[in-house]
Amino acid sequence: MNPLAKRLLSYGAATALTGGMIYAGFVYQADPDLLTMVSSVDVQLRMASVMPEREKDGTLVQERADLLKSARTFLDRIERVEPDYPPAYEYRAFLAYLEKDYAGAAGHYATLRGLEGCSDELREHSVVNQVKMLKMAGDDAGAQKVAQAHEASLSAENASAVQAAMRHDRDAEAAPEAPAEPAAAAPGH
Repeated sequence: MNPLAKRLLSYGAATALTGGMIYAGFVYQADPDLLTMVSSVDVQLRMASVMPEREKDGTLVQERADLLKSARTFLDRIERVEPDYPPAYEYRAFLAYLEKDYAGAAGHYATLRGLEGCSDELREHSVVNQVKMLKMAGDDAGAQKVAQAHEASLSAENASAVQAAMRHDRDAEAAPEAPAEPAAAAPGH
């Protein structure tokens, strides 16, 4: 091969390599790892849960709305990285609760129990929280059905919590138990 052809080939290869490095370094953005995303969702939802929904003049608190939107985005990313990840469903349920979608939250808690990686402890907490959400949604019959279906499999503490939720007035808010800490949500725990 003559020197001019070699030079042109090496310039072309160098240009392609440089373009690839620029793309990788400045354009492409990889998702953070799973636990980073779970930790972000945890912090955002906990912060939003202690903020008022509305200002004194009745307008939405924009910062709270932004936190909820960001948490939803991270939950969507978690679902792409780790489909059917039980803590993601627990956080989705908590997000639905914060958005006052109590029936939606109850549905997420029901789905959570059916997932393969759902621990017994998380399964029990989801029963308690689902009963609370159904009561808040005004579905007393649904709450009673869930309570009866799972009463034999609950620990004494959780059975007591279900009974307390069943006595709860649907107009008074019964917050679900907060999701587990992110370290406990790691796969394999």
